[in-house]
Amino acid sequence: MELVAAEKVGGETAQHVSKINKYYLAYVMVELERAERARVKQELRRRADH
Repeated sequence: MELVAAEKVGGETAQHVSKINKYYLAYVMVELERAERARVKQELRRRADH
């Protein structure tokens, strides 16, 4: 896919989009991890209160 895009719009643009996708994926993964940790903390607090 990147090779086709590189031929159509230029290699630098395709590389830039690839980097954006990489950082977006990293952000999503970090955010999912943060949300899971918050969920676990909340569950542990809830159990401790009972």
